[in-house]
Amino acid sequence: MERNEIYEHEFSGLLSKFEEVCAWFDSLGFRFAVTRYGIYHKNLQKLKELSNGERIFKDTPDENLVAIMKEMMNSHVEANEIIRVYNDLKGLDIQEYLDQIKKVITGQEFRATSENDPARDFLFELSMAARFLRAGYKISLKSICDIEVKLPDGRTLFIECKRVKSLKKLSKNIKVANQQIVRRIKESSSLKNVGMVAVNVTDLLPRVSLINSEEVRIATSEHRELSRNFILRSLEDFMAGKSNKCIGVLCESSISKIFSGGLIYSRHINNIPYESDDLFEQLMPQLSNQDIV
Repeated sequence: MERNEIYEHEFSGLLSKFEEVCAWFDSLGFRFAVTRYGIYHKNLQKLKELSNGERIFKDTPDENLVAIMKEMMNSHVEANEIIRVYNDLKGLDIQEYLDQIKKVITGQEFRATSENDPARDFLFELSMAARFLRAGYKISLKSICDIEVKLPDGRTLFIECKRVKSLKKLSKNIKVANQQIVRRIKESSSLKNVGMVAVNVTDLLPRVSLINSEEVRIATSEHRELSRNFILRSLEDFMAGKSNKCIGVLCESSISKIFSGGLIYSRHINNIPYESDDLFEQLMPQLSNQDIV
């Protein structure tokens, strides 16, 4: 089962929403302008100028344009991610996730430039929490696992999140997550509780070449194919440490594609069930197709 979420927004609307997030950062006592989000804000402003037809790179050497557009696409992905988190977590008790927010705003401008990138690790956890909130579930970020979800039948779903940056470590991360889930359930109030692994593999997918076509669906199909092929090649890794306490793996990835008319953001989910489980089948449609607007 797979769900593709593809979003096409006007730059002005995206920038406006992102500036709302930046103002929120400042209200929490964080100076967004001196963090990586300050860089993203400047890049999004340039994108808005581009969308208005301004030739802001007209004197830029061709060899520098690739690096510049990489910065733009990176900023586009990061803006989409933090906006979605902001939309769904801003209504929670601030003390519930303030520590995570502090860590999220730090870090390097680009992902995958360092093996140790806790800022984006925490962002992925918050992003997954936001998915469950948007689906109507009660969650806790102050539990014995990354995310604790209260299910309607009274059980607890323990989510262990892994943002994998190296293909060689995919199997190890999935196995560790399964072991953590078994341990969490043993330490919980009921052995009827279950778990799920959430993994982000954005950094593991092949780099997507630039597309000049105006056809938005090209990005959808290309991202879907990349993700599906990656899952099939790595299926054994996703089964590492498989436990009957874990209902399966939610595998997420994101890309930003460049078009002559601007940028498009695509977030894709593949679902890898461990067993035939009604809960897993019920959750997946609820956790998918969640736009930022």
